Amino acid sequence: MQTIDELVNNASTRYRNERTLESYTLLCSIVNSKNERKWLNGDYNDELNPISEKMRDIEIQHGLKDDETFFISEAPKSWLDLDKQYNQIIFEKLSEIFCTIGFPEIGKEIKENSKEFHNKLDKYNIHLRDSIILIKKGTSLINKIKDEMDIIFDQNNIELSTYLLLTYGIESAICLIMFKSYLSFIDEFEKRKKNDINYKNKKPYKLSIGDLLDIFIALPTSPFNELEEREKRNITEYLSCIRNDYHHPWRFVHKEVRPNQQEIINLKKAFDDLVACVGVDPG
Repeated sequence: MQTIDELVNNASTRYRNERTLESYTLLCSIVNSKNERKWLNGDYNDELNPISEKMRDIEIQHGLKDDETFFISEAPKSWLDLDKQYNQIIFEKLSEIFCTIGFPEIGKEIKENSKEFHNKLDKYNIHLRDSIILIKKGTSLINKIKDEMDIIFDQNNIELSTYLLLTYGIESAICLIMFKSYLSFIDEFEKRKKNDINYKNKKPYKLSIGDLLDIFIALPTSPFNELEEREKRNITEYLSCIRNDYHHPWRFVHKEVRPNQQEIINLKKAFDDLVACVGVDPG
């Protein structure tokens, strides 16, 4: 098991190399855990204990027992002032750790508005916990599709079902990249919700494949984010056509078009490229 310092070092390296909301949140969460551990271990007692003693004196004066403290809504101002002072020291220690490990800008962010920093961190952590579950499910699905494709291509068994499997695989890979960049995805979605009338009444979990692709192209983890806008649009149209044409129920029910080997190969390449972006070996 890694030590807290090793976790901090790894998260620091990731954030230096990849300035995303995900890497930022991971770093902040781990450094915050380190700060809380130092606090619980008594590293800050010299500064905090005198404040705690004054707070306890006020509690005793108000008739509270040893295992009781004030509800914030009922606490006297003198106690609240000390509580704020106590928390401010912990925030300052957190800021110092960030400065020590080479991120003074985050330390400054905490000093300027510690409440906003922690509210944002709590919000991001909720999204991260959600995305971890989705990533596990998505990775499992991608691996199953990949294994099935290996069998199909080994047997040269290219049929209509291969189209379906590949288009499901491509769609799943796109969604998995979204889940791995969940915070960036939510951030991009919220920006569009404010600025784009087409997104005004939409929910992130009910987006069409076209909307997902539109956001997907803009994400920092997208394999296409270094391309020019025209090339991005072409890729979006291509992937959307895969979904809307090859995946269209009408086409399969009426069997108007049969797949050919070159189309399958093109789809397989698109699938492999996307799968590589989510850290799954395409084989």
